[in-house]
Amino acid sequence: AEGVNLQFRAEFFNIFNRANFATPGRGAMGVFNGADTVDVDCSVYGAAAGSGCDMVVPGTEVINPIAGRIDKTNTTSRQIQLGLRITF
Repeated sequence: AEGVNLQFRAEFFNIFNRANFATPGRGAMGVFNGADTVDVDCSVYGAAAGSGCDMVVPGTEVINPIAGRIDKTNTTSRQIQLGLRITF
C-alpha cells in the first residue's frame, strides 16, 4: 500500500496592504515655469555689489499643476498565493 500526503501552503505578501508611496514628482517642466525675472543688486541680499542676482517678478510665475503629485507606489499591493500538493 502506498502512502498519500497532502500539503497545503499559503504565502502572504504585504498582508496589511500598506501603501509605500513613491517620491513626489516634479513634472516634466519643474515646479515653476515661465516666470519673468529682473536683475537686482546683490548688495540687497548682503552679497558684494553688482548684478548677478535675479528676482522673480510677482504674478508672472506659472505653477505646474502636476508638480508634487504622488501617483505611484514603490511596492505592490496585497498578494496571496495558495498551493496544494498531493504526494503519493
